[in-house]
Amino acid sequence: MAKNVTLYPQSTEKLLAGVKTLADAVRVTLGPKGRHVIVENEYQYPAVTKDGVTVSNSITLPDPVENLGAQIIKQAASTTVSKVGDGTTTATILAAEFLTRAHELISKGYNPVNIKNYLDSRTKISLEVLEKLSMPVEVDSDKLDQIATISANNDAFLGGIIAEAIKKTADSGIVMVEESKSTDTYVDMIEGCRIDKGMISPYFVNNPTKMLTEYSNPAILITDKKIRSTTDISHIMEACGKAGRSLLIIADEVEAQAISLIVTNRVRINFPVVAIKAPGFGERRAALLEDLAVFTNGKFISENKGDKLSKVTMDDLGSCNKIIVTFKDTTLIGPHGDPLKIAERAEQIRGEVATSDHDFMAKLNKQRLANLAGAVGIIYVGGETEAEMRERKFRIDDALQATQAAVRGGIVIGGGMTFLDIALSDPTSELDEMYNSSLFSIFRQICENAGKNSLDIYKKIQERKEDGRTAYTGYNALTDTVENLLEAGVIDPTLVISSALTAASSVAQLLITTSATITPEKTQDTLSPMGDDMSLLDQ
Repeated sequence: MAKNVTLYPQSTEKLLAGVKTLADAVRVTLGPKGRHVIVENEYQYPAVTKDGVTVSNSITLPDPVENLGAQIIKQAASTTVSKVGDGTTTATILAAEFLTRAHELISKGYNPVNIKNYLDSRTKISLEVLEKLSMPVEVDSDKLDQIATISANNDAFLGGIIAEAIKKTADSGIVMVEESKSTDTYVDMIEGCRIDKGMISPYFVNNPTKMLTEYSNPAILITDKKIRSTTDISHIMEACGKAGRSLLIIADEVEAQAISLIVTNRVRINFPVVAIKAPGFGERRAALLEDLAVFTNGKFISENKGDKLSKVTMDDLGSCNKIIVTFKDTTLIGPHGDPLKIAERAEQIRGEVATSDHDFMAKLNKQRLANLAGAVGIIYVGGETEAEMRERKFRIDDALQATQAAVRGGIVIGGGMTFLDIALSDPTSELDEMYNSSLFSIFRQICENAGKNSLDIYKKIQERKEDGRTAYTGYNALTDTVENLLEAGVIDPTLVISSALTAASSVAQLLITTSATITPEKTQDTLSPMGDDMSLLDQ
């Protein structure tokens, strides 16, 4: 296939045009007074959303070079949402600003590589400053509700639902989001546990939208043995197939011959199976697998006990109501184990915690206890229409991740003020001005979406600081007030800010040093069977 090669400066101009187009579509959603964007979905109802990554992922530009710029800049949003669930709009705007202002300097004669190196080093310094500004947040504090509300686009009801779910699952930390069978949105608590191991092959995915695997009422094989050949596993798969059951394999390792059989059956005949590595190692692995056996009412097929995989029957397999397997972890919901045996096992672990001589072992046993006796919070999302339900579910998914990120990494003040705090207080070069101006863009966009002039608002903030009221001063766009943002609950998870800044800087550095593009040459549409001369129809 022939290729089109576009060289500098045309390549740079088109890449920049694509970046600006995507960023302009996304930036209108930023802040509490951001606007919605309607996205047409083929074969589905249109989506109405304020989610930056949803908007950016929906954009494909007609010009191939401009589209390259848009697709590259999407990585900033996608990287941020995959890590912390929020900050997608911020990352997109920052990346576009870095790139735009860098090219202004390039047009003045600056070397692109020097700009890239400056941006890289300056970002690292800003992240160090950000870490010092970060404040810890407790699970049971009011700040959790405020973070969840802001992350849910200032929806206090959804923020309360998310905070309630996180508080109720403080021990296990497991919260899932599902579609409700009614119009109501609510939290339900059920028993469940999570394994810090994910699927060993992407061929097991049965939900490509979320890149995960879900099965109801699966059979569960639990072993610390290596599955080396087809004879170790084929009879188990055959038995599950006859029983109409899906299969979760938890093993020390699944070697090449066995994985080939499993994947072939998954791909060719759609056999519902997924395999993960056994958690832990050594004696701790045996204890964790025994916990799972009690939880699922299965048998732990142990190497040390001399158990053989060839002797395993359906009676040896455990089960639960549902499994959700990602590439990072596996969640088991609704145990089928005997409640009395689960309680006895939990009491045994409590005894091990009490008698442990080492803090490290006590901590590991507490984690085992939380996993065995913990709960899973499920947020059921409803809506009057499918479009409303889907939009709400997107928001809750992202806000949940962002709120959990705040618990892990702390908080900073929001409203774009933290970006001003990490900017250079005394810029001495055009590179410094480029960096500061890019960081200021977040504050400016929040003000513009609220219908305000950012310079006027910034002047009011400085006047308040001059009066001595300096603590956490900023602009609350929701109430149109300059005030103490920490007291007002205008806060952001630190990890959201750091992830957005890191992703934006990384993508911008890539495009700053790009001077040529290669795209497929467009071909003419295939002629219709009647040909182009439609006058034949009139003869």
